[in-house]
Amino acid sequence: MLEKLEVTDCPNILNPLNLVNSTNLKYLDIRNSGFTTITIAPNSPLETLYLNSPVGLYLSNLSKINDFGI
Repeated sequence: MLEKLEVTDCPNILNPLNLVNSTNLKYLDIRNSGFTTITIAPNSPLETLYLNSPVGLYLSNLSKINDFGI
């Protein structure tokens, strides 16, 4: 299953990013990408999260995050 996703420097991606089914995701870096909305699976083991400035951000019960940046 997906544990790491890195999509950087892709400003022309202007779609939502739905990762609700990625329940093993630990690392997400989408800086300088054009995702409009980001949805993360509740209770995800996500530890590292780097974002651009999304219009919408949906996070729930992410107690393992230790590195976060926008």
